[in-house]
Amino acid sequence: MDCNVKAWLKGFALFAGVLFFLYWFLVGLALLGDGFKVIAGDSAGSLFGSVDNPIAGLMVGILATVLVQSSSTTTSIIVAAAGAGVLPVEQGIPMVMGANIGTSVTNTIVSMSFVGDREQYRRAFSGATVHDMFNYMNVIFWLPVELISSAINGGNGGVLFLMTEAMAQSFEECSGDNCEDWEGPLKTITAAISKKIISVDKDVIKDFAYGRPALSHCEDVLCDDAASTGVCDPYVFHQKRCAESELALEGWCGDSKKKAKASFDYCVYDNGVISVNQTVMEAARDHFNSYKLNKAGVFADAGLQREAGIITLVLSLVMLIISLLCMVKILGIAVRGAAEDVLKKALNMNGYLAIVVGCGVTMFVQSSSITTSVLTPLVAIDALSVEGMLPLTLGANIGTTLTGVLASLVSDSSTGFQLAMVHVMFNVLGVVMFYPLPVIRAIPIRAAKNLGNLAATFKAFPIFYIIMLFFVYPGVILGISIGIQMGTGAMAGCIVAIILFVVIHVLIAFWYNRRNGRAWLERRFGLSDDDFTKPEGEDTKADVEAPQLSKATVENEDDDSVDAQRESSDSSNEQPGANGVVAQV
Repeated sequence: MDCNVKAWLKGFALFAGVLFFLYWFLVGLALLGDGFKVIAGDSAGSLFGSVDNPIAGLMVGILATVLVQSSSTTTSIIVAAAGAGVLPVEQGIPMVMGANIGTSVTNTIVSMSFVGDREQYRRAFSGATVHDMFNYMNVIFWLPVELISSAINGGNGGVLFLMTEAMAQSFEECSGDNCEDWEGPLKTITAAISKKIISVDKDVIKDFAYGRPALSHCEDVLCDDAASTGVCDPYVFHQKRCAESELALEGWCGDSKKKAKASFDYCVYDNGVISVNQTVMEAARDHFNSYKLNKAGVFADAGLQREAGIITLVLSLVMLIISLLCMVKILGIAVRGAAEDVLKKALNMNGYLAIVVGCGVTMFVQSSSITTSVLTPLVAIDALSVEGMLPLTLGANIGTTLTGVLASLVSDSSTGFQLAMVHVMFNVLGVVMFYPLPVIRAIPIRAAKNLGNLAATFKAFPIFYIIMLFFVYPGVILGISIGIQMGTGAMAGCIVAIILFVVIHVLIAFWYNRRNGRAWLERRFGLSDDDFTKPEGEDTKADVEAPQLSKATVENEDDDSVDAQRESSDSSNEQPGANGVVAQV
C-alpha cells in the first residue's frame, strides 16, 4: 500500500511539474510573439503596401508572419485590409499562402533548444521542419493553379477565388458590441502574466497595413461613392486612441473616451475632382505617427517601446530554454517502461484522427505556433514520431484559420470574409489532396528527416536554415519582383540578378553533390558525437561495444606477443654450424 501511495505521489508530482513548466513555456511563447511585434510590427504592417504581384504577395506573407511570429495576426491584418477595401482579394490570396509558411518558424526556433543531444536535436528539427515542408509543397501546387486558372478565366479569379466568392455571397456582418475577436481561454490564462510585462496594440499594425493618410486613399477607397453622394468617406483609424487634434471628425480627446477610434475627413470632392484638405490630412498624419505598439505593462509604464520589445525577446528566449529543458527532463523520468509505450500509442494515433485533434486543439489555443511548439519536444524525446507529427500539424493549419474567420465577421465587407475562407479552403484542400496518398505525404516526411540529419551533422545548420529560408530568400525575391515593375533599367538589373541567383545555386549544388562539397563541409564544420553532450547515464550502442572490442583486440595482441617471444627464444637457441648445418647449442 505504501509503495502504491509513493508511486501515486511521485506521478502526481511529475504531472504537476510538467504542467508548471508547460505554463511558463506558453508564457514564453506569448512574450516571444509580443516582443517581435513591438520590434518589427510597424515594418510588417508597412510591407503590405509593397504588394503589386502574386510573388511579392507570397514573400510579404512569409516576412510579415516571421516578423510578428503569428499567422493568426497576419491573416487578421490581411482580412482587415481587404474589408477596408485597400487590398483586393486576388492580391490577398498569395499573402495568406505566405502566412502559412511563415508561421512554422516558431517551432523551428524551439527545436534548437535540443542542441546538446545529437539524436534529440535530429528528431526535434525533423519534427519542426515537417510543417515547413508540407506548407511549401502545398504552396508550390496551389499558387500556380490559382494563377493559371485565373488567366484562363480572363483575369477574373482562379479556383480558390471563385470557390470562396460563392461562399461570401451568404455573408452577414456581425453587429453590436460583442463583435470583438474571440480570445481563447489559454490566451486569457497566459495573459495574466504576459500582459503585465508587455501588451501589443495589434490595431496599430492594421493601420500600418492600411497606410499613412494620403491622397491615394481618397482616390482608391474613400471617394468611391462620391460621384453619387457628393462627399468622400473619412479616414478611420483602427487603433482605439483618441486624437489630440480638434480637427478630428470623431474621436477627439476633448469630447470622447480615451479609447475612442479617431477619424479625419480630409478628402475633398468637387465636380469630379478629388483633392485633400492639407491641414486636416497633416493632423491625421500626426495622429498616425504618434502610435504606440506597446500599450500596457511595466515597460509601457516606463515609457519604453522598441527597447521593451528587445528586452522581452531576450527574456522570452531564456524562459523557453529553461522551461523546455526542465519539462523534457521531467518527461524523461516519467515516460519510462510501460508509461512510454502508452504515451507513444496515444500520440501516434490514426492519422485522420490526429488531424481532427490538431485542429481542435489549435482552435482552442488560437495559435498553430503553440500547438506545433508544444509537440516538438515530444518528437525530440521520441514519444512522437515525425510521421505522427505531420497530421497533427496539418490539423493545426486548419484550426488556426478560425481567427481569420472571426476577424472577418467584424467587418461590414464580404471581401474580408472571402479572404478568410480562402485561408480555410487552401488548408483543407491541401490536406484532402495530399495526405491520403502515402507516396505524396512521404515527401515532406523524407525532406524533414534529411534536414534533421543535416542538423545532427552541422550544429549551426538550423540557424542558417532559418536565416535563408525565412529572411534572405523572401527578401531577395520580394526585391526582385518589385524591381521588375519599376521601369526598363530596374527590370534589366532584376533579370541579371535572377540569372546570378540561379547560376550561383546551380554551381553550389554541383559542387556539393559532384565535387565532394559535402565531405569538405563535414571536415571543416561537421560534428562528431563528442561535440554533443550525452545525457547522463545513457550509452550508445557504440559505447557499449567499444570496450568489448578493445578487450578482444588486447587479448589478440597479447597472444601474438607471446608467440613472437617463443619464436624469438627458439631462434636464439639455434646457431648455424661451419658446414652450414644447424647445430643445437
